Amino acid sequence: MKHLGWILLLLGAIPLVLAACTTVPPSGDDDDDDDSSPPADYGPENSWWHATVDDVPDGLAGTGWGTGDTAYNFTLVDQFGDELELYQFYGLVIVLDLFTEW
Repeated sequence: MKHLGWILLLLGAIPLVLAACTTVPPSGDDDDDDDSSPPADYGPENSWWHATVDDVPDGLAGTGWGTGDTAYNFTLVDQFGDELELYQFYGLVIVLDLFTEW
């Protein structure tokens, strides 16, 4: 009787765990005849994650260097020689760690 509360709590959690593990079929039209191609990736071709052209707002441009300003788009080269653009990561949180040693 001492552990009855814990047992009931675990038994109550089982349906929640099972519900989280089940696969829900997609809702809506099941028409597989959709010939539209997926939206194009934004930015240079590389193996990094890309926002799609539809995700990046038209006319997005840097507004300054202050807090709350939109960052300017810039291009860098990674350690494998691939070009990267900042705006290809649009929608993700980006942490730029700029370090220099004088």
